[in-house]
Amino acid sequence: IVAARGSVGAARVRVLEEAVAGYGGELLSGQPLEDWLIQPREEHRLGYVWALDQLAGAWREAGRVQQAIGLYQKLVEVEAANELAHRALMELFDASGHPERAVYQYTACK
Repeated sequence: IVAARGSVGAARVRVLEEAVAGYGGELLSGQPLEDWLIQPREEHRLGYVWALDQLAGAWREAGRVQQAIGLYQKLVEVEAANELAHRALMELFDASGHPERAVYQYTACK
């Protein structure tokens, strides 16, 4: 993820795709929650959230609506209160001719 922050264009997208694909869930999920693990676990999750957001935005900008929708959906699964991701989904659903899905997304984020 650190490599993606400084990259541009296609190289950046590749790094982001690798970061998203390589996310294996919660860091050390089999371990009991101890004080020393709280911060690294949250940083790991936030890195994934950041990569999802950046990659979804790149696909949206490139007009690859279905890829963007899939990533924004993953993002709201991980971070249900992410208002910007919900809004992006509503806009993408509406723009792609699925206003009913936009309305459903609106009700899901209330």
